[in-house]
Amino acid sequence: MGKTEANSAKEEEVRSVRLAEHPAFRFVEGLVQRLCADDGALPGAERAQARTYPAQATYQGSSQEAEVQHPPVISRYLDQAFGWAASHGFDDIVDPLEQIKAQIPWTPGYSDPELGEAFAENFAYAEIVGPGGLLRTNDYSAGLTLFAPGTLYEWHNHPAVELYLVLCQGSTWALHQPPFEAKAPGEVVLHPSNAEHAMTSGDQPFLAPWLWLGDVQSAAQFTRDEKGIRSI
Repeated sequence: MGKTEANSAKEEEVRSVRLAEHPAFRFVEGLVQRLCADDGALPGAERAQARTYPAQATYQGSSQEAEVQHPPVISRYLDQAFGWAASHGFDDIVDPLEQIKAQIPWTPGYSDPELGEAFAENFAYAEIVGPGGLLRTNDYSAGLTLFAPGTLYEWHNHPAVELYLVLCQGSTWALHQPPFEAKAPGEVVLHPSNAEHAMTSGDQPFLAPWLWLGDVQSAAQFTRDEKGIRSI
């Protein structure tokens, strides 16, 4: 191996070490491990694909780790949700997130006026790894969804295949149409590409990390009928 090749190999080794130490990367590693441990959630081919992330993705670097202003719903419920999840065996997911909690780029609600102010005040999501994440890549996206107790996340869909890991009690989920089905903490929920789905929270905040595969550039869209946004 020549000097140039040796230097390149050393730089790649250093990059890999730094990447593995990044809390966002460790969050995704823990998430993927838990998602793929549930053999019933993913077909074999998609499970094999998910297992290649995050190690085989191409990363463009990390964003500046400055503190960001969080929406009110995060200030009200994130510590409670993290505390419950960590105390119920999900510290492998929560611990890396605690290290970057002040930098997580939360997006409050959605800009659609049909949803109303209450939804915007009680819902937030964050892309932690992905095109706009703390750790940037175009190969996949991973993040968190959190919303207040007693909230309905209306019917929506997106081109990306979506996997959720449930980290709360009392949430219910529906795919294509009702009825809504209760999911226990630790369960994996799969939403195929462009499949309509909706979720609700119970008496505690809804907290669920997610992984997007496929088209991670196209945003979620709310499902509409002749009356507007589809609701229950």
